[in-house]
Amino acid sequence: DGRYVQFENMVDNVLQDGKCILNKKRSFYHVYDYGYIAQKRVLEQANRQVEAANAVGYKVEWLVSDEKAVDQISLLFKENNINISVKFYQE
Repeated sequence: DGRYVQFENMVDNVLQDGKCILNKKRSFYHVYDYGYIAQKRVLEQANRQVEAANAVGYKVEWLVSDEKAVDQISLLFKENNINISVKFYQE
């Protein structure tokens, strides 16, 4: 539909998106701490990525540098049936 979708890497059929969390105490990706606005924006981005990846038969993986963010994003995706693998990736 013409919208821009960015990924940092591709391994086999998996598109990878990196999320470097600079402030481990207060990050936008602590989506349950920030509430609805953060959740909505993360879900919008995730849905765009999944839609783009599905169009060409790929999967999406987020590599996140903060374990709290990994836990919260993983839960958000599970609750909203978003098919993105979220993994901790130490910076």
